[in-house]
Amino acid sequence: PPRDVFISVRMDVPRGVTRPTVKVDLDRTRLGPGETAKGVIKITPGGTDPKSGGDDNTADDEFKHWGLSLHAGVSIPHPDFSDLRRPGPNFGVDLEYRFNKYFSLEGIYTYHRFGGETFGPFVPGGPTFELDPLNLHQLSVNGKIYAAGTSPVRPFFNLGGGAYFFSPGSTTRGGVNVGGGLQFDVTESMDVEGAYNFHNVFGFSDVKFSTVQGSVRFRF
Repeated sequence: PPRDVFISVRMDVPRGVTRPTVKVDLDRTRLGPGETAKGVIKITPGGTDPKSGGDDNTADDEFKHWGLSLHAGVSIPHPDFSDLRRPGPNFGVDLEYRFNKYFSLEGIYTYHRFGGETFGPFVPGGPTFELDPLNLHQLSVNGKIYAAGTSPVRPFFNLGGGAYFFSPGSTTRGGVNVGGGLQFDVTESMDVEGAYNFHNVFGFSDVKFSTVQGSVRFRF
């Protein structure tokens, strides 16, 4: 008897590669004994618009633009700042918006805490004193450039600037930061990241420090 026919297409897509769309056209779907049909399978790469000629900057429904990250690590003062302060912990949060797979902007808040050095006497046995810890609040905007490729491990470079609030003292200064790191996609909605940044705060010739941080980012 006549039978209905169809074509089934299976695609195995590596992690980090957007799934293509598939369209199947058959000139007839019901065949009798000895009859044949002609089929055309059209595959469109994921994240592209056929009318635009395949521009990779065109996002598809699976691309997640927003990312919320929680980060923590250590802040390390450089000379002459290190003459008065010891390394201390930092932690914060940032919100990222990805324009495409290679460039994003992120707003960052980070709290840095530097310990105070203990000063000894000029004569043995005299009194000593220790500076109070310094609290530094950072509000910055960074541009982030990701390396091209389909690997779940992606190097990146970042550059930005913002305001640095010192406490005690209630002093605010502008500053810049530059750095980079590696990001690893655990799933499509979560990644982990390791980063290094160098900070230079304007208005103080001796306030320069580095940060080494790890983070977990949730994408939506």
